[in-house]
Amino acid sequence: MTITVIKGGKPLTEAERNAIRRIFQESSCPNESLKNSIEGFVSFDGQVLRLDSYVGDKYGYPEDLSI
Repeated sequence: MTITVIKGGKPLTEAERNAIRRIFQESSCPNESLKNSIEGFVSFDGQVLRLDSYVGDKYGYPEDLSI
């Protein structure tokens, strides 16, 4: 499965990619786990995960992530 992650302010770090993958592999409710575990969580609609770091520049950084 591939999801699109859009992070505002700065690109995803490798640690964030690994944390997102781990949540999808281990959690029975990834939406709640993302909400509680990923800093800057805004929303997840089943295909697109939106994050915002609230620091950095004003641009969004989209990335397809295999989970």
